[in-house]
Amino acid sequence: MSELNFSNIFALVIGIDQYEHMNQDEQLGGAVSDAATVAEYLLDTLHVPEDNVKCLFNNQATREGIIDTFRNHLTLNRDIQHSDPIIVYFSGHGDQQKAPAEWHSSDGMTELIMPADASFRQGEDHPLDQDYKHGIPDRTLGALVHELHLMKGDNITIIFDCCHSGSTTRGRKVRARYSHDSNAPPIPANLDENIVQHVSLQSSPGQSISTGRRSFGKFQSPSEVPILETHVLFAACKNTELAQEVSSPDSTDESRCGLFTHSLLKSLQECDLATTSYSGLMRRIQQHAKRLLSMQIEQFPECDIKEQTPQCEGRRRDRLLFRTQYALSRGMIQLHRDPTNNTFQIKAELGVYVGEMTNVDEPLARLVATEVTATESTLAFPDTQRVIEIPQFAYVVVTKYTGYSLRILVDEKIEVLPEWTEVKQKLDSQQITIVWAKPGELADLVLILTDKGIEVSRSEPSLIQLEPKPLLLEKGLSASELARRLGGIAHFHFHLQRHNANSPIKNQIGMKMIELKAGPGYGWGRRSYVPAANNQVDLFDGCLSTGKVAQLDSDPDKRYGLQLTNKSNWPLFAWVFYFDFEDYSIESLYEPPSSHGNAPLANITGKTLPIGYGDAGTDPLRVENNSNAERQTGIFMLFVSKSWVDISHITRDSIFASEVGGQGFRKGEKPVDPESNVWDVLLVGVSITQ
Repeated sequence: MSELNFSNIFALVIGIDQYEHMNQDEQLGGAVSDAATVAEYLLDTLHVPEDNVKCLFNNQATREGIIDTFRNHLTLNRDIQHSDPIIVYFSGHGDQQKAPAEWHSSDGMTELIMPADASFRQGEDHPLDQDYKHGIPDRTLGALVHELHLMKGDNITIIFDCCHSGSTTRGRKVRARYSHDSNAPPIPANLDENIVQHVSLQSSPGQSISTGRRSFGKFQSPSEVPILETHVLFAACKNTELAQEVSSPDSTDESRCGLFTHSLLKSLQECDLATTSYSGLMRRIQQHAKRLLSMQIEQFPECDIKEQTPQCEGRRRDRLLFRTQYALSRGMIQLHRDPTNNTFQIKAELGVYVGEMTNVDEPLARLVATEVTATESTLAFPDTQRVIEIPQFAYVVVTKYTGYSLRILVDEKIEVLPEWTEVKQKLDSQQITIVWAKPGELADLVLILTDKGIEVSRSEPSLIQLEPKPLLLEKGLSASELARRLGGIAHFHFHLQRHNANSPIKNQIGMKMIELKAGPGYGWGRRSYVPAANNQVDLFDGCLSTGKVAQLDSDPDKRYGLQLTNKSNWPLFAWVFYFDFEDYSIESLYEPPSSHGNAPLANITGKTLPIGYGDAGTDPLRVENNSNAERQTGIFMLFVSKSWVDISHITRDSIFASEVGGQGFRKGEKPVDPESNVWDVLLVGVSITQ
């Protein structure tokens, strides 16, 4: 702790117990004390300067006060440098109301945090519709956070100890941080329009994000960064659960605390901030919350205490706490121990096979896979190794994938190069199994020495229709760099070959690509987009089922979205990746926001999961051929599963980009459903022409 300097943290801490217009039984009892304890942790434990922490309690936390303080203390604060850590904490009431149609909410609802002066017609407040003071909706909060991101970077942590749906729980010992005014007038479509339009106009929708990689016809978004890229969100519970106040376990009086905030602070005090990621901290929080719930149920059996599962969302959740560095190298999987038989479970992506070895982090031991399903593997100590104690928060890495190998045929002129022996040794030591083919044998890749360098040709039968052009690895590369680039190519092909031989639901899943147009309003600080026509033309043109290559025209001025449909028997989790043959990069276009939330791809007739529009947390796609070649090729991969699986490590920058640090742990969640191994993979090849 002493080696870490958090003097550059800036925080806005909000806590509301007393609401101006609510009845007494609607008031809270622990929100302000929770907020004060969070501020105390920042000031006394992390030694954040007092001027950096702004607190709003009770009547200070009005609607105007929250918005103005957010902008003045954070967004417009000249003392905050780019990438300085920023924390926004809110404890109080939340709500969920019907969203205006112009907001294009996927479920027709919007979530709000309730300021101290929010109107409440069921209480003592009976304002006219035009005078009604609504809560602050997620659309407005998203605009504020997006503006903050544009000004100060993406080292932003948002913490909400409130809930937005569910029946209220009232009582002396337990209370939910949720309040709904059933008599509230409809939310006006132009609520906070000055904020969302101001933020949206700060971006230039005709430019691309600079990702630090070469641009080779990526399916790039406009300049607005996707919602999940701007911050990490800690939420007190799932969207179907309640954020509960319970009797404080650290107090002898009748004081209350938020179950989530208490678990958060306990976890922060116990963990090593130097090595803990957001996702790692959330694992501790969930364990603390589970223990506190059990204790409260045992102590107060007369109270209607509900299940509560804290959440962590955002693509930066594998970063170290309050920093921009990632926690560990890519590929770490968390272990769950079965104390009854000295075995361990991991829930990871496909690719682990019976008999494969894994190393426990540091490494403490080697484990072998004994039972494998699509999304879960059981590991045990090999017979040759002594059983040892494995720590509670341990991680493993797969040392070798043996279920699939990449066959490479190497020109004999390359084999005599002085650096080739080292290159080959490095490739053989990587996770992907390389088989060195002999002349005349089938090969996935062929390496040929030319005057300009090493030419890599692809000869996989599945890629014949795409006809990807050869890739050149120029002369003068060091052995390490050449091995790194070839390793990236192996990674690309390994994950592209994913498939379920049974294809249980492939014919029941749909993915269309449609053209979009600018919508009438703004959402989350960016212009909204809607389908360009009621009867949208599928630009994939049925290629999902036929296996043909979709022909797309390069047009940087147009925007596109994806529509996913599900006719299976289950709601599904979905991931969409784009494999680019120009530079062997793998781009994540969509991933589920949370491992503990509901499966977003619903199996409801007429229901679609929009990607690139609506409120899915992603921006529109842009199809662009940036190379001098007449055509570029790539593949969309849609991965669906009945249970959540962490496959975020699939993504890779261009093999031509400089090597970057690891991208964090992969969380191995224990499955709770016996049918959790229902999964499938769907591919669409595309050709982009000038």
